[in-house]
Amino acid sequence: MKVFPAILLFLIAIIVSSCSKRPEDQIVGNWDEAGGSGYWDFHQDGTVELRAEGKGLSGHYAFINDSKIKLQLGGTGSALGPQVYDFTLAGDTMTWQGIDGRKTEFTRAK
Repeated sequence: MKVFPAILLFLIAIIVSSCSKRPEDQIVGNWDEAGGSGYWDFHQDGTVELRAEGKGLSGHYAFINDSKIKLQLGGTGSALGPQVYDFTLAGDTMTWQGIDGRKTEFTRAK
């Protein structure tokens, strides 16, 4: 009889952990960059479109792990090459930190 509660607890733990959203799912949607300097639209297929300073760019993003994101912009943004950022997401706030230590904060657009 003691086996049943242990199995039940194990199954509940698996279900709860599988319900937690992955960053790949949570990032999808529209985000406003802090300070009103840009607008980002992340798509499920790994593409991203952004508008900043009156210019539009597009590119691709990929998660290296749950706390690092890689961004590769096309067009004039391709000169930057691939960029890797530390990534955190808490509710409707997303923060990126580059290797230079500079942080960029985003708020999910309503």
